[in-house]
Amino acid sequence: MLPLSWKMVKELLNNMQRRKKRTFVLLEVLIAFALLSISILPFLRYPYQHMKKELHLLFEMELERIAQNELGKWQENIYKKNDALATRIFHQEKTSPLISSDPYDVKLSKKIKRTYTKNVYIQWEKQKESENKLRSSLVSIKVEFAAPKHLKLPVFSREAQIVAQKKF
Repeated sequence: MLPLSWKMVKELLNNMQRRKKRTFVLLEVLIAFALLSISILPFLRYPYQHMKKELHLLFEMELERIAQNELGKWQENIYKKNDALATRIFHQEKTSPLISSDPYDVKLSKKIKRTYTKNVYIQWEKQKESENKLRSSLVSIKVEFAAPKHLKLPVFSREAQIVAQKKF
């Protein structure tokens, strides 16, 4: 057996350490990628959910404003004299809902819009006639906005009741 010098021992140890170094295995890379994906997911999901909820609230606020305007228009039409709607209300004894159904575009900006179906229901009841030929009727006005079914959103509605009077 040959005597080993210190240099030779050192060189042998270095060769053994070099052999132990190896590249990453595909499985290790896939596991690292999976862990990275799982840790990034909450940072992407929560802002998206928050944006979606905020967009829904913005549409709801806009629908509230539009519904109040519609209720005001219908109330104004009922209070006008010689209006066909008021005439119909006071000349029919039976309650019958008038239905107006139209598509309605709600726009938040140039790129963000939804199309709803606007339904207006008008019912009258409790008609009373006073001694001085003044006829009164309780009129209920309901405005509904129904989103397309694929959005799976609830129907947004607002209602108002007014007392309409007409002299005969």
